[in-house]
Amino acid sequence: MNFAIRNVKQYTAMQKMSQSIMKSAAKPQNSAAVSRFSGSAVSEDETLRRRALVDTFDPNSMTGQHIDPEKLELEKAKGERIREITEKLNMGKRLSQEEKDFLREHSPQLYEEVVKIEEEREKFRQELKGAKTPDEAEQLLIQKKTTIMSGSAKNSSPQMMLAAMEDEYKNFMGKGSDGEVEATGAAKTAAVLNALV
Repeated sequence: MNFAIRNVKQYTAMQKMSQSIMKSAAKPQNSAAVSRFSGSAVSEDETLRRRALVDTFDPNSMTGQHIDPEKLELEKAKGERIREITEKLNMGKRLSQEEKDFLREHSPQLYEEVVKIEEEREKFRQELKGAKTPDEAEQLLIQKKTTIMSGSAKNSSPQMMLAAMEDEYKNFMGKGSDGEVEATGAAKTAAVLNALV
């Protein structure tokens, strides 16, 4: 029997039970009402509880529980926010403290990944500061990418880690007005000294 037919049959059965509960609830019998659920005497409170469950049955969810629209909307908004933050990470951008706090609360696994990325990013920044020429900085980037791709960095999201290292490299090297990469920091100082010699 396919799922759709089973779903319709279950829904029809739930409607019949609801009708029988409504009939039994309409006829009060001392302290108990006879229920068709088990054939035994059931208290009026239990009958009303079962009726409420049947009334909130959602055939699409098959959980038999009422879906709170506000809670559903909050979950959608939370999922959308996590998706936006993930996109930002995939582009190699830094997260604000508010975004990190949000992840810490709502997506602890992704937050742990962000912490690892930030630690690696800081290490890479320190390595770049030690570079004396733009070529050395580029070699450091290539080494870092190779390490990440080989899996020695032990991160669950190499794409985010690679993007962060690339972004750090671009920030270190800087962008000229014509789009050309120009040396900054220690590399810029070395380039100026070489030009003077």
